[in-house]
Amino acid sequence: MTSEECTIEVHVRRTCEFISIKVIPMVTTFGDIIKIICEKINEPEPSHYYIAMNNELEMENHLIVQPHLMNQKFEMIMRTKWLLEIIAEQQMGRQYVKSPSVPVVTNHEIPQETITTTDNSIPASVPIVTTHEIPQETTTTTTDDSIPTSVPAVTTHGISQETTTRTDVSVQTSIISEHNDSTLENVDEQKKVILGDVVRSTIRRIPRQDVQKYLHKALDKSFDILLMGSPRVGKSTLINAILKKSIAETSAGRNACTSTMTYYEYKESYTSSTDDKSTITSKCSIRIWDAPGIENWTQLDIAKHLQSLVKEKNPICLIYCASPGSAFEVEHVKTVIEQCRQLDVFIALVVTNMYASDEADYILDTFRTLLTDHSIQTRNIDDVYYYGTVGLCAAVNSVEYVSHGKTMEPAGIDELMIGIMNSLSEEKLLQWCFALMDNGPFWIRAQSRIWKALNSMKRWFGY
Repeated sequence: MTSEECTIEVHVRRTCEFISIKVIPMVTTFGDIIKIICEKINEPEPSHYYIAMNNELEMENHLIVQPHLMNQKFEMIMRTKWLLEIIAEQQMGRQYVKSPSVPVVTNHEIPQETITTTDNSIPASVPIVTTHEIPQETTTTTTDDSIPTSVPAVTTHGISQETTTRTDVSVQTSIISEHNDSTLENVDEQKKVILGDVVRSTIRRIPRQDVQKYLHKALDKSFDILLMGSPRVGKSTLINAILKKSIAETSAGRNACTSTMTYYEYKESYTSSTDDKSTITSKCSIRIWDAPGIENWTQLDIAKHLQSLVKEKNPICLIYCASPGSAFEVEHVKTVIEQCRQLDVFIALVVTNMYASDEADYILDTFRTLLTDHSIQTRNIDDVYYYGTVGLCAAVNSVEYVSHGKTMEPAGIDELMIGIMNSLSEEKLLQWCFALMDNGPFWIRAQSRIWKALNSMKRWFGY
């Protein structure tokens, strides 16, 4: 045993910074390290975090730091439940800025009054931000998923034509007026600053109990992930890699195409505490539906199948898989994309077994071409190609691939999971995250990218 003090460096995923911590091997626990870091970053809830080693292994709080661990890589990770609450809070913030319950924000004192309107150019559900200097218009939207596409309208002082009830002006006038400086470069910058004030003030007013109620509402139900693709393309292997759990297959009878429908089901729960120390638990079933034999279907069969599933289920998204060497009908994929577009279901086109042959590149290029018929490519991040709210495509290898004595590690799974996460919103985003709750290694590896996206939104809004 040694009492010599040593230094370790911990990467704090939430703040994206490295913090040096003094520890005494065989004395300091990982719980002690979390408390010290939380004090440094002004985080009041150490219980919301844990230490992970080498991006994989969770170090339990009671474990003592061993001398041979001094040179390992350590990260402080937020526990998934609390991260889910923060994601829910962001979604509520997006809704609040377009909700009629959000009070009017102005840079001067407004008495309580009701204003009648005849102007239909701005939806009644959009909160109004008023200022003397800004011309009447709606702020510009953006394709960047880290910034909400629904933003409050900004109007001039003369808003006597607009309908709203000014009963709760809770944002201090100084929040807005401090930015009304003529030194701002242009009107767009001023509007962005004011919008940031609105969202910052709104989100700060969201009580944690309201966030938890929002989560219970989103999760207290059954929801589904739809799988399509020919047999033996690695659909089950992909799902196992995404969910990191063993799921029992259940027969669901036969569909109209006389092909056996199967689904994989597992249950999760979300628990929160109330002020009186009692608990509330929401339970849900997550079902993954598989449609085998699709290569024998007609385009009408595919359309009927999807219409029936979407009508009866609550699909988070549809994952369509194709693999080198498997049956791959372009017309079938066209029909699937068209139906998803009509039914408002996000689709992920996935090339599985990407190391098997160069045909994987051809399939991915075909997916990109087909999606381009419905949306322009909005971005390419980590070889995931995004096409707005329509879908995305990517290539993955779910397990190790061994060929000619060479081993290729699994690849593309984290990027696919984050890609779908980036593309969904509101309840479906929370349900997707909830479906991934038990994939601990993913949350360890992915939190830096998740926090980067959340912090990007915070920087844009200035809160």
